Amino acid sequence: MRRLAALLALAALAMAPAGCRKQPQGNLKVVVIGASMALRDPATGPLSTPDEVLIANVAQGLVRFDASGNIVSGLAERWTVSDDGLSYIFRLASTNWPDGRKVTAEQVARLMKRQLSARSKNRLKDNLGAIQDIVAMTDRVIEINLIAPRSDLLSYLAQPEMGILRNGEGTGPFTASTVPGSSELKLVREIVSPDEETTTREQLLLKASDASSSIQAFAASDSDLVLGGTFLDLPLVQRVKLPRNSLQFDPASGLFGLVPTRTDGPLAQAEARSLLSQAIDRDALVATLRVPGLVGRATLLEPGLEGLPAPVQPEWTATPIEQRRP
Repeated sequence: MRRLAALLALAALAMAPAGCRKQPQGNLKVVVIGASMALRDPATGPLSTPDEVLIANVAQGLVRFDASGNIVSGLAERWTVSDDGLSYIFRLASTNWPDGRKVTAEQVARLMKRQLSARSKNRLKDNLGAIQDIVAMTDRVIEINLIAPRSDLLSYLAQPEMGILRNGEGTGPFTASTVPGSSELKLVREIVSPDEETTTREQLLLKASDASSSIQAFAASDSDLVLGGTFLDLPLVQRVKLPRNSLQFDPASGLFGLVPTRTDGPLAQAEARSLLSQAIDRDALVATLRVPGLVGRATLLEPGLEGLPAPVQPEWTATPIEQRRP
């Protein structure tokens, strides 16, 4: 599962200031690869990467990810899970909407249920199908009832798609405002020390841009951090000179392969697709991408997934590719 941190953690691939690069002064300038950026309602359809970054930072859910990918408090200041794993009870922090009105459990429960309704086009709706109901127990307590235990529920609730939006506005941790005469958004938040004696003000400028312009701007030191991108953008990165260790990759594991786009022709036959799978040199393909830690595999699932047996490798994987291809 991809984890998008509310503190602008890495998504897919990113270019971040390296040790040999001068540390940014003033507002941190962050660029997200994508066509546009808006605070969109996830119930209306899939979010772009810039949309996800914006929502994760200004419209937190019950919980969120920190910069290290750990689940931390969002709207909920604490939570408990029943012994059978079928009930999650969240206590909301005392906070307000941007218009000054109090955030209530009834409002949050209604907004969350909207994301899971039959009409919703939220990308995570099917993944959260185990949710039976979301109810407000008091003004500040919400209970999520499940029909079956889901050990990864909190990870899904921390995704941008489960950010809490009301009338197009969220509750932080950052507040966003437009920059006059610019496509950038200014994000600001106040960080209070554990002893509540000091407050630190954190500011950054955020915008969306195409991959080529984003990479060139970073190489020219016109931005401090670039987020997003896919393997299609790797050649653009490899053509410019970047500071050492500035290119970083999302550690999340996924599936990268080929999907037939036609229902007729040779690939309509399962045997032909099997032969093609055997002929692909996965090691050479992975080496061409030059992504650290990326390894090829011949199964849909990777080994070591919690709660699942190790996938059975096809018999042909024991045969060297030079002998398979003929």
